Formats: sequence, structure tokens, C-alpha cells
Amino acid sequence: MSNYVKSLSVPRTSIFVIAVLYCLVFEEHRAVEMLVIPDVLKSERTTPEFAGRVKVFGELIDHHATEEEDTMFKMARKVFSADELAQLDDDYTAWKASAQGKQIVETAMKDFAVL
Repeated sequence: MSNYVKSLSVPRTSIFVIAVLYCLVFEEHRAVEMLVIPDVLKSERTTPEFAGRVKVFGELIDHHATEEEDTMFKMARKVFSADELAQLDDDYTAWKASAQGKQIVETAMKDFAVL
């Protein structure tokens, strides 16, 4: 367990639940990035396969966003202090401005420009 996680003043069970949810979200991202998006991008737009893949993609995004908003964000507000949440926000903003973050966003925009 990282020192940061150890420093949180929350019960271990809450940390475990957060870890499980994080792993769930990570696997959802991995499935979409490794399987769904490549399949959508290689499909001809006029085919039934494309329509089905885009529908599944949309459903996964809707499920994922709802789960984050209804579960993860509410839990984060309970577990993290306002200062910790602000730091997470600052860290994410800095990552998006970093070379790695810009590259990932640029690649995603190029991939979806073809749709």
C-alpha cells in the first residue's frame, strides 16, 4: 500500500472499495481502448457491424459515466478532503498540459475525426 494511501484518514474497508472500483474503471478503459475503439475505427460506416459497435461503444460510455458520477465521485467527496480533491484536480490539469497528456488527447482526436 502506498504511503499516500496509508496517510488517508479513512477506514481500510473504504480504501479497499475504492481500490476495487479503480480496478473496475481501469479494466473498462482497457476494454474500450484495446477492443471497442479499434473495432469501431476499422469498420465501414455503412455496415451493420459499424452500427452495432458504435451502439455498444455508446452504451459503455453511458454506463461508465453514470457509474463515475453516481458512485466514484460521491465516494471521493466522502473520502478525500477539499484540499485533496483540489490537488487531484491540479494534478489532472497538469497532466493534460504535459507532453504525455497532450499526445494522448491529440491521438484520440485524430482517431475520432474519422468517424
